[in-house]
Amino acid sequence: MSIKTLRKRIALVAVSALAVTGLSTVPANAAIGTATSIAVANTTTDDGTALAVGYYKSNPILDALQISEFTVKAGSAVILQLTAIGGTGFTAENFTRVKLRNFGIVVADHANAVTASGAEDPLPAFTAPSVAGTYYLDVETTTLAAVDGAGTYTANTTLNASVALVVADKSAFSAGVSTIYINDAAAAGTAITDAAGARGISTNGTQAANMTVDLLRADGTTYTSGTFYAYMTGPGTLDILANQAVVDGTGAAYVRSDSLASDAAFSISVAGDGTTGVGTVNMYIILADGTTKVDLGTRSVTFYGTVAKLEAKVLQGIATPGAANGCATANTCTQVTLALTPSVTIKATDANGNVVPGLTISATPADLTVVSTASAVAVTGTTDLNGPGYYNSALTGGTAAGLGKSTTVVYKTTIAATGQIISSAPVTVSLGGTPRTVSWSLDKASYNPGEKIVITVSAKDAAGNPAADGTYANLFTGATTASGSITGSTPAASVELVGGKATYNAFAPGTFGSYTLENTTSTSTGAGAGTKLTGTVTVNNPSEAIFASIVAAIAKLQAAIDKINKRLKKQS
Repeated sequence: MSIKTLRKRIALVAVSALAVTGLSTVPANAAIGTATSIAVANTTTDDGTALAVGYYKSNPILDALQISEFTVKAGSAVILQLTAIGGTGFTAENFTRVKLRNFGIVVADHANAVTASGAEDPLPAFTAPSVAGTYYLDVETTTLAAVDGAGTYTANTTLNASVALVVADKSAFSAGVSTIYINDAAAAGTAITDAAGARGISTNGTQAANMTVDLLRADGTTYTSGTFYAYMTGPGTLDILANQAVVDGTGAAYVRSDSLASDAAFSISVAGDGTTGVGTVNMYIILADGTTKVDLGTRSVTFYGTVAKLEAKVLQGIATPGAANGCATANTCTQVTLALTPSVTIKATDANGNVVPGLTISATPADLTVVSTASAVAVTGTTDLNGPGYYNSALTGGTAAGLGKSTTVVYKTTIAATGQIISSAPVTVSLGGTPRTVSWSLDKASYNPGEKIVITVSAKDAAGNPAADGTYANLFTGATTASGSITGSTPAASVELVGGKATYNAFAPGTFGSYTLENTTSTSTGAGAGTKLTGTVTVNNPSEAIFASIVAAIAKLQAAIDKINKRLKKQS
């Protein structure tokens, strides 16, 4: 920020502060044009941004400056502004001088500078001492009066005041408050992309990541002292750039280690060196004392080569005729629900197993009556369960002629430099209709108290094929009712079917007996709605179970004794 802009800002702060005091009149014996208040502003940051710290008013009856002490940070800029209260304010004949007593020097001195409001322009900024302590400012204001028309002036009124200037140490450097982001599109906006690190092509000199660095003190103000260092371990090179807005690495001179002195906000461009693998950017700062080293942690960049392999994995493999199924977005397929789960995920890797993002992948179904189209969207964000290097695919079902049939889908990408086609192994998917018949089953005939109960819901279409994958909001009329204290998860109205099935984990009551589960199919099953499903949970008597185990143990022991007796008889 320029001094001119800073002065204008402080002038506005001073005039506003005057209004806040609520003073609109002064006693009649206060001289017109007398400096009766002083506004003090100082910067608490290293970048020159002004911050008003107080507005001090005098006693106009005594017609003198009476102001309190104020505090500034060591080495920060200080600006004074005098304001006349009442009367016609300052005139062009006013003169102000400020001396920093401890040093015996004039730190601000000017005359004939008056704003339209009658307040003086801010005095020239001066720098507060770099050593903490209490200093004193001697403020002298003189009002000059014209003696004749030839421009001769003589002193009319001189006011003197002294104010304590308390200089506080700057807040210490803080690694915790400072920020280092990697591949943040907003240039130090958030840390969303920071956690996952970054990925980039291993080509020598091609930027793989941009890092934005803000060095801050504990109070959040900038830290421009000391020297920042960064170096690579593993693959990769870097260049520290004194511009936080740089994101493309243009003009960067890449090296294995670099440093930058006295800069609070900057970028680090990271590039490949021709090798693949995970490179680590190691960072630290040597503080202004020249000896104290503060570690700033690391960030990782994975360097990948040319794609060598595509691996396809089916997550929802039964399509619905004429409908798309499966999440296929670049950043929202979290797989928390079925609606946010792709039908197929594709993982692209280079020869060393590093994932390769940013490819264009196509899909080819073998039988279009089963699957008419299949997409493949490159993941770009970290909200996705897998992240960049993976691709999400949705399947669109074919026609009624394909119901009950299966087909294969192959995913392919072409290497631009060579024209080579990389293909996945075929994955098998099928076509099913909506649910018509629904059943459920329990995994065991009986359970011990508190034991897990696995409930499996099965749904078939009108032709008896497993129903298509998807979320059926009204497969049942509501929550499953259970007698006794069966806890855990049981079927509700909405059911997510994959492969025609859905499983739930419940827990048996703590007391022995027979308990029932009940629910009724609903509108998602079409003509199959209204079918009542029941299940019986039998919980064993703990006492009987213990007795049975004792009997079994005794029988086992008796068998062992019988074997020993037979051996003894043979030996005798």
